[in-house]
Amino acid sequence: MLIPELNRHNVFAYPYGGGIMLYAPLVGIMAEATADEVMQLEVQMRSGRIDAAWECLFDHPIPVEGIVSVNETSELTILLNQMCNFSCKYCYSAKGREGTELDEKRLLAVINLFFAPSRGRHLSLVFSGGGDPVLSFDRLRAAIVHARELASSRGIHLHIGLVTNGSILSSSRVSFLREQNVEVVISFDVLKEVHDAQRSHYDQVARMLHVLSESGMDVGVRATITPLNVDRQSEMVAELHDRFPCVRHAAFEPVLSKDLFATVAALEDFYARFVDHIFPAITLGRTLGLSIGNTVINNVGSVKLRSCSGKLVVTPRGELTACSRLSSPIEPHYEVFRYGKITPYGQVRWDAERYIGLMSCNASAYAECRSCIAKFHCSGGCLLARKSLPTDYFAAYCRFNREMVARTLHESI
Repeated sequence: MLIPELNRHNVFAYPYGGGIMLYAPLVGIMAEATADEVMQLEVQMRSGRIDAAWECLFDHPIPVEGIVSVNETSELTILLNQMCNFSCKYCYSAKGREGTELDEKRLLAVINLFFAPSRGRHLSLVFSGGGDPVLSFDRLRAAIVHARELASSRGIHLHIGLVTNGSILSSSRVSFLREQNVEVVISFDVLKEVHDAQRSHYDQVARMLHVLSESGMDVGVRATITPLNVDRQSEMVAELHDRFPCVRHAAFEPVLSKDLFATVAALEDFYARFVDHIFPAITLGRTLGLSIGNTVINNVGSVKLRSCSGKLVVTPRGELTACSRLSSPIEPHYEVFRYGKITPYGQVRWDAERYIGLMSCNASAYAECRSCIAKFHCSGGCLLARKSLPTDYFAAYCRFNREMVARTLHESI
């Protein structure tokens, strides 16, 4: 709902029940109103005289600032290789597989850079794809040990995460990850027939989840939701509870792939079904002691200007990008996001102006965000989605994010 003066002060309106909900994300307040009350408030805002009852919508808004320098980033994502033993049907990086592996000199150099004093006392280090980082386990081990030593010597609280398909872990590797307090997330589509159809190797992954369970580790699962399992999300929650007790957290992420949807109508139908099924799955998970969410839902718990907060991403070639989904120059849009590199001698070089330009692609830059309730949660949406989806497909993606934010806010009332 377009209410220019209220929107300019970061107050948004959207239908709720038989009326309208006014939402002030930077104050953390929602208030029910009629259409007449909304228009009266809009007029009051223009005159500068607001009824006392509505002043709470504007009191003490928190500041929202974007990352403006690569020196400020508190998260480092390392894409160790472009190798994988799976061939997932929806894989975003399969087109970039070159077999490249990040050499140790560049790897340790970027970790050293990451521990600069300007980044603060709480840092996050994540190993992800490209390929599967466990296929480069010796380098993964060296990086984790080095990072832990640096964090300990400098009094820094360091969170380390690992995203893997789970098929090539072993008991000894699991023991190391547990000793190093690494949070492990397994890419796993939960239901055997779905996982095998989309990813393969279900039995191997299921066995490894049981090994992780026996080790006493808390494990997360990231399941990709496609037309095959969109209506079965509650069933997936029940399966996790019954078969995999070590899993306490699961992210059900809707697939981001135009190739699975022949028309915009098919994509919109998928999104509608996703919204209908994710919230009952969350409720069931809550009763079973499982935390179920996804990126959109989690983002409602914070306010930010850019969908993907600035991070330092290192590719297997030792190049720096602003997107952890891009690991190879073979992939479309790789050059759009690339802003630096690590030389063979371990020197880190980046184009600060290019990085700032990428960070400026945020909710303030897009006209469609100005009146949207999701402005500070969806925060402009995924920039890679903007670049890779046709305009009408991205519009459907945008509407989906808005509906998810609205439903999440409703659930919190």
